[in-house]
Amino acid sequence: MATVDLSWTDNSDNEDEFRIYRSRTNSPSFPDDYIQINTVSSNTTSYNDTTAPKDETVYYAVTAYNPAGESNSTTNNIFTTVISTPTTPQNLTSTVSRDDIVLNWDAVNWNGEQGEYNILRGESSGSYIEIAAVQAGTTTYTDTGLEDGEQFFYTVTAENSAGTSSESNETSGITELPEPTNVQASLID
Repeated sequence: MATVDLSWTDNSDNEDEFRIYRSRTNSPSFPDDYIQINTVSSNTTSYNDTTAPKDETVYYAVTAYNPAGESNSTTNNIFTTVISTPTTPQNLTSTVSRDDIVLNWDAVNWNGEQGEYNILRGESSGSYIEIAAVQAGTTTYTDTGLEDGEQFFYTVTAENSAGTSSESNETSGITELPEPTNVQASLID
């Protein structure tokens, strides 16, 4: 399911409620092609449809109602392309390069609106904090300047205005300890 936010102007002064209708029919005709999905109380001017179908164009109509009858619909051309939460990033991998860890993952389905990837890092498995965000279209991130000889755990999420995906698989990497330099040896009798 996806979420669609609707809003309208209340032009009546004696409605008891507003009726919210939705259609999945292309170029729908009101009322034949619409189904009532909810009502909201008088003087309300918005509704949050949390049951909209994913990845489709849906059409909405709003009417005012009181015991004397129902108003005409707002229009039969209100439509919103549904934006839903992106899919979960897949196949997260890590490659260590000295004190940097390079992350790579597969692109997600943004479900109507591109957003950003959130990079999460932890010093133990399953416990992360967000360290960076990169724009859609980017499927790599380099975590630089890390502590030498330490293990770091990572996961990635995708986020747009509809919400945040689940976390990707976890990957980890251990930064390298630098080799000693200027080793000298002296023969002692």
